Amino acid sequence: MKKLLVGMISLAALAALWLMLRPPVKIDPVPADLARGSALIYFGAEDCPYCQAFKARDMAELKSRADAAGMRFVFREDNSLANLGKPDVFGDYHPVWLAVRAYNGSGGVPSFALVRDGELAAAGLGEWRGLMDSR
Repeated sequence: MKKLLVGMISLAALAALWLMLRPPVKIDPVPADLARGSALIYFGAEDCPYCQAFKARDMAELKSRADAAGMRFVFREDNSLANLGKPDVFGDYHPVWLAVRAYNGSGGVPSFALVRDGELAAAGLGEWRGLMDSR
């Protein structure tokens, strides 16, 4: 049992290290307003209960921390979860959404993206604090 626990901890440490060292993902085409500087982006859906809970519980803190870090905050929300796989969802931010989905390995929401100078530096599904703290 002790070996199993040590193995699990080691695996978790390796996974965390890999995420920290992961290279940025190119966004193509990058929206013009993301080509320079840093932005923290929220992707969600109006009919998503997790998104609504996030907005009620954490949105003000996210905006405040992004502002304190000198990042722009970008809010992108579609009216329905059913639209998240459509080619025009989130408008000109669709290429960012595709990069976030690839990074997260999921098209779920709420999702968050940290974009620096037109590249996806990090993304998260359901949790944004790690993005602010890890990069």
